[in-house]
Amino acid sequence: MSGLLSKLVVRPNMPPVIPFTSLLISGALLVACAPLPQQVYVPRADGGTVEYSTCSFNSHVPVGIALVGHGVKAHVQLAERDGLRYVELQLEVPDGTTVNLQSSRIEIRAINPAQSFIAEFPTASLVGNPIVNSTSPVPEVRSRQLSPTARLVGGSVQAGNNSSNRSFWFATYFGKTSAEEIVVTLPKFIVNELPYSLPPIHFARKSMVVVALLNC
Repeated sequence: MSGLLSKLVVRPNMPPVIPFTSLLISGALLVACAPLPQQVYVPRADGGTVEYSTCSFNSHVPVGIALVGHGVKAHVQLAERDGLRYVELQLEVPDGTTVNLQSSRIEIRAINPAQSFIAEFPTASLVGNPIVNSTSPVPEVRSRQLSPTARLVGGSVQAGNNSSNRSFWFATYFGKTSAEEIVVTLPKFIVNELPYSLPPIHFARKSMVVVALLNC
């Protein structure tokens, strides 16, 4: 026998006994995979496509919304870190395309209870996880930060056999809220000298069962 069965202790006329350590591991896995009710913000916007968790256990959980204009794909998500809400924007810019944000300022309006926030993207980051990296003191990371209104030049990025458009990331905290709905208005863009605006993005709070996993 192999695996867990090889560790079973068998006594005459008695059922096999699972070792205590195996019970602990099994219990930990069950806790790690326990479905938990959580409050999730579900996004919607004109012309937008909702994006879901890539984890197979939580593939029903929305994590953001994607919108495409003038060949540029924008991914927008509302998230939380250390009790503070933040907005993250990722722009995928293809070769032959340039993008400028006309402003670093974003506007957030909460509904029920009513609140309003103004926040500023501190940088345009050339690396992901911008809520951490855009304000990192590490010199190597700081060198990968641009002005939030810098001219962003698109291109192609090769990773093994896969290629993708060049990405730029923005993120900013805006405060604490548990409102029923949050409306995010992002800055206007200039795409290849043409003005472009994303529609307001609405995030509606919804109770949803989410599987808490350690390695997903």
